[in-house]
Amino acid sequence: MNASEIMSSRVYTIRSDATVVDAANVMLDHNISALPVVNDRDNLVGIMSHSDFFLTPIRDPGMHGTVFELFGNVFVNRDNIGNLHTVLSRTLVSDVMSTPVVTVKEDTSIEEIVRIMHQRRLKRLPVVRDNKLVGIITRHDFVRLAATIAP
Repeated sequence: MNASEIMSSRVYTIRSDATVVDAANVMLDHNISALPVVNDRDNLVGIMSHSDFFLTPIRDPGMHGTVFELFGNVFVNRDNIGNLHTVLSRTLVSDVMSTPVVTVKEDTSIEEIVRIMHQRRLKRLPVVRDNKLVGIITRHDFVRLAATIAP
């Protein structure tokens, strides 16, 4: 069995020049925890996950820290909620995404995919053909596989 047999081929993506707010809205709209990031030629250039959203330091005049830390400040001083939204509205995905992205090809074996995900502690693994995204494998795909394997 290989990547093409278990991957999800419907993959939502975000452009590297989109804002963090745009990415958050796509994640919320589609109930997903990460977005592969593509450039204007649809080449995979990064990945943005919930972790990147919350843990990447934001550097903006007047607001510094991770989004998680900034949320803490917002609830101490509620006047900051508008400021936080403004900062996130101008923070680009390219500023917080993870790069380089570990990927696999469609013919990569399940054994190799499991090894890569386990060793690198990855929750998702984009599947590419000529640096173009053709699918993604997540932990959910393995849950689905486990539930459908016939003895």
